[in-house]
Amino acid sequence: MMQAQEQLDGIQGVVAELIHVPKEFEIAIEIVLGNSLQNIVTETDADAREAVAYLKEKQAGRATFLPLDALRTSSMRTRDLVLLEQEGVVGIASNLVHCEPKYRDMVQYLLGRVVVTKDLDTAVALGRELGSYARIVTLEGDTVSPGGAITGGSLPKNDGSGLLQRRQQVGRLEKAIRE
Repeated sequence: MMQAQEQLDGIQGVVAELIHVPKEFEIAIEIVLGNSLQNIVTETDADAREAVAYLKEKQAGRATFLPLDALRTSSMRTRDLVLLEQEGVVGIASNLVHCEPKYRDMVQYLLGRVVVTKDLDTAVALGRELGSYARIVTLEGDTVSPGGAITGGSLPKNDGSGLLQRRQQVGRLEKAIRE
């Protein structure tokens, strides 16, 4: 799809290209976003519809599009923000990710109801308090879903295989070459 970017108007890029995640949050954000890192951001919903028609016409597969003019963002409820002040809570994921201002709503759409914690114990305790409202991810990538399910375990040893890790590594190497 991204090869067709020249032929289609309004394609901004994929989520992984449009956000910058500080190294200490890469695992958490990569885990919580998962396949959404490959979602294609478009300027408008008309651009997204045109891209879907292109994929159908070319029988080139499927993709998820995030039209900037149509995303409905959500954020933590004011009454829950006080819960985020407890020890072990890092913050709301959307506040930990950097991007150009025009992509802020996209980040809020994807991460505005995700809380990052330092550890699984904090995540489970916070999950009980927040109920079915927010998803929680630890810095190590363990997750507590809004319904209470817990997902975790070991990840491959920092082999750089994650999409965000590879992108960040390329950026660091390009910077080193320039210097």
